[in-house]
Amino acid sequence: MMKKIDQLILVDDHHPTNVIHQIAAEEAGCAKSIKAFTDPASALRYLQQLTTKSFTGSTLIILDVKMPRIDGWTFANQLNTMTQNSRFNPKIIMTSNVRSSEHLSKMRSEPLIYDYLEKVLTAEQFAQFAQGLF
Repeated sequence: MMKKIDQLILVDDHHPTNVIHQIAAEEAGCAKSIKAFTDPASALRYLQQLTTKSFTGSTLIILDVKMPRIDGWTFANQLNTMTQNSRFNPKIIMTSNVRSSEHLSKMRSEPLIYDYLEKVLTAEQFAQFAQGLF
């Protein structure tokens, strides 16, 4: 039986990408709960609630690098600050339309970022995340 992620959070300002990722994740059957956000500030508010409640279930965030107002790096940094003294321990997979060596090296300095992948993600990738990350 496949291990499931308790919470899968999709954060991408491009709504169609969230829809595609949600369909792929549902096809993989990899998550108990899927939430999608096109506004990173709304996603951070939701994650703040989980931090406050000391949510300890597995949480994977699929996070777009390039978004208006709050980009993926700022989001990851704010989430890291928010969760430092909490039992809430999410993992982030950054996504972008293009893989860049600059992004790969920057990713290594962010403790919550597990990987950096090119969009769009497949059902097979979501299944691998559920099995390999938690």
